[in-house]
Amino acid sequence: MQFIPGINSPLDTTAGGWADYSELIPAAYGTYVFENKNFEVEAGLRVEYVKIFYDVNPYHVTYKSDGYDYAQPFTNLRVAYKMNTNHALSFL
Repeated sequence: MQFIPGINSPLDTTAGGWADYSELIPAAYGTYVFENKNFEVEAGLRVEYVKIFYDVNPYHVTYKSDGYDYAQPFTNLRVAYKMNTNHALSFL
């Protein structure tokens, strides 16, 4: 990645330089489905881990090397009532 300062910008005139960026984003997914004559239930869980790292030129006057990481679960739920064989009412 190459930072290039704006030619006609008075802001951050020394913003040029190099930076390396890397990311790691593994995730695991799981879904449970239940269905009978009158109802459908679908419940899911995704767990995601994110690790981001920026390695910036150590002599750069504005930007510094940094990064962050987190692990977070994301859930979903869908419930449907089957009114007849051709129609269902879903709630998310």
